[in-house]
Amino acid sequence: MLQSGPDCLADRRKRVRVVWVLRRAFSAEIRSLVHQASPFDIGFADQLREELLGGQEAFAKLCEGMERRILADVKTIKAGLTQAIPVGSAQQDGALLKLAGYNDRPSHELIAALDFVGANIYPYWDPQKWTESAGHAVFRARYDAVKAKFTQTVIVTEEGWPSESNPSQNPNASLADEKSYYSWWQSRAGADTFSSYYFGVFDKIPSPSDMGADIYFGLCKANGGKKVLTC
Repeated sequence: MLQSGPDCLADRRKRVRVVWVLRRAFSAEIRSLVHQASPFDIGFADQLREELLGGQEAFAKLCEGMERRILADVKTIKAGLTQAIPVGSAQQDGALLKLAGYNDRPSHELIAALDFVGANIYPYWDPQKWTESAGHAVFRARYDAVKAKFTQTVIVTEEGWPSESNPSQNPNASLADEKSYYSWWQSRAGADTFSSYYFGVFDKIPSPSDMGADIYFGLCKANGGKKVLTC
């Protein structure tokens, strides 16, 4: 991942290590990771809860059991840390808006436990199939919508634009589009009032269940070859 924001100017690009938690490996993995934490780490509870609701859609439907499990994970991570590191949950921005709208005790308790809110915002995936340039305003509007619903700091935990797509997806995906979006992301570093993490450094290795644009958000090819950057 690459970080940008108020404390990271465009010409000070840096890679950061982030703690991702898989629930099925929670007990062993998190106890190891939290003790390796550095001041640049952020613990994201349940970003990859694949076996339950899939990817980043944890709050797409009201599920008190899910909310309680994420709350328990957040508390466990906090209890295991030996230094002050913020702990939150990174989710797709639409899922966060739904969470904020659930008027039930588990939702309120989970929101209150978060030190920050992580929003994954991808205008590319919008059903309107925006162009890259139109996606800039869409990104701003979606960030503002999340920020308006939470009192915590909102971090953009993922954003980016792909270099390729398949015929059923938004056709506005080319290397030129990816370069343009990345340049726009860099240009915001001195003006944004929030931190943002660009996703990602490398393309994914294709798999039968993961095809199309989702593979091509990397700034470099999966094998390290040059795309937007030289890795």
